[in-house]
Amino acid sequence: MSAPPFEGRCPLPKGPVFFVLPFFLNSARFLSRVGGKKPFPNFSSLLLKLGLKKAEIKEDNGIESGETFRETVVTILFFIFGLAVGSFLNVCIYRLPRGESIVWPPSRCPHCDRPIRPLDNIPLLSYLMLRGRCRDCQAPIPLHYPAVEALTGILFALLYRKFGLSVELGMGVVLVCLLLVITFIDLHFKLILNKLTVIGTVSGLFLALLPGRPAWLDAVVGIVAGGLLMLFIAYFGEALFKKESMGMGDVKMGAMIGAFLGVKGVLMALFLGFLLAGIFSAGGILMRKLSRKSYLPFGPFIAAGALISFLWGPALVNWYLEVWVLS
Repeated sequence: MSAPPFEGRCPLPKGPVFFVLPFFLNSARFLSRVGGKKPFPNFSSLLLKLGLKKAEIKEDNGIESGETFRETVVTILFFIFGLAVGSFLNVCIYRLPRGESIVWPPSRCPHCDRPIRPLDNIPLLSYLMLRGRCRDCQAPIPLHYPAVEALTGILFALLYRKFGLSVELGMGVVLVCLLLVITFIDLHFKLILNKLTVIGTVSGLFLALLPGRPAWLDAVVGIVAGGLLMLFIAYFGEALFKKESMGMGDVKMGAMIGAFLGVKGVLMALFLGFLLAGIFSAGGILMRKLSRKSYLPFGPFIAAGALISFLWGPALVNWYLEVWVLS
């Protein structure tokens, strides 16, 4: 169920970059070898480690076999399921910061207050059919809505391809939903709700009890490590800059991620979050889109770091050691 639009736009991801980047990096690797410098890391091997590229499998007759029909169908089903869940996440993103029920009343346009018809409530397709406008009052629907639906569908499909039908898949689905809602609320309202981080922390602890997961103690230590590290950074930043540099919502979010990822995973997630935030801030300052005094919501960067750590943390560590340390 799609929620009514609100101010703000969110650009959709640019897919062609994914195909251009491997060519660019492998070309740079070849040129660096020609120049006698240290080889640039093989991006194809990284894709294999991250599970984004399947190794070529040859049958006895020498013909390469592709993925099974079943895998393709289930992947598509998970994508469609993600679209539907993403539509509900839009409801949570709009209503939770306003203290409204996410169950009742049904979705309506905030401009004309008319209920959204079932035909206009189909994820992605309704946005395209309506050309991004309300059917009744023609008020524009921002790209936030199809972006959340598309991201949820893509991430659900990626989780299935990475983990298959497993406990990790269910854990990833819960984590992705929490991270997306927290990210877009923080982007638009500059806050991280306690109810989300508390529910997330309890969910992470419960999922740690399921068979096949790391020890429950690791989740507990991860909560403490994530929360205390973020708390230390918050107090250190306030002492250094003489103003609040990080809210308590970020601290609680660090604890929540620790419940899902454990102590090693949360440390990597926070490292990646700070790295991404630093790169984004530096780029914004160089392009004169940001100033040194600009406020930057940190929740989206923590969420990105947590997602990368959950999906590819061990693979990234092994690849880094193999390419830069052991080579």
